[in-house]
Amino acid sequence: MVKAIKNKKAWLKAVEVTIALTIVLGSVIYFSSNESQKEISTLLKNDFSDVLPAFLESLADNLTFRAEMLAATDSEYNLIENKLNSSLSPLAIKNGFDFYLVLSNSSDKVSLDLSKRALYKGKEIYPYERLFFSDPSQTNFVVKKITVFVWRR
Repeated sequence: MVKAIKNKKAWLKAVEVTIALTIVLGSVIYFSSNESQKEISTLLKNDFSDVLPAFLESLADNLTFRAEMLAATDSEYNLIENKLNSSLSPLAIKNGFDFYLVLSNSSDKVSLDLSKRALYKGKEIYPYERLFFSDPSQTNFVVKKITVFVWRR
């Protein structure tokens, strides 16, 4: 009878140690995978963050485009957005990204297009904005904004 109780205690100790090890190892694996996910998302962001600001700067340096964009009315925004989409699409496809581009007045709040929610649902989205100014010497000073939302496919 005494031996049976000792065997039972030894078996319970073994089970307790196994459960404790499982909990500790599970915690270590969970937290280490969480850190690696953060590192991966940072690396993914850096992939396109080299391309997009350079693209927006090239638009700012293009005086013809800049004049056309600053003179555009709200109804002409779609035409300019389509031009920009066709210019940016090859870069996005090459780098494995998808994007949503919006041209607006500088004071307008810009949000993602809800009709395209299936494209970006559950993904990390990175916004980029660039303001475009007219020549300050002009009497009609204009400021427009291009906002690009980017996410990995």
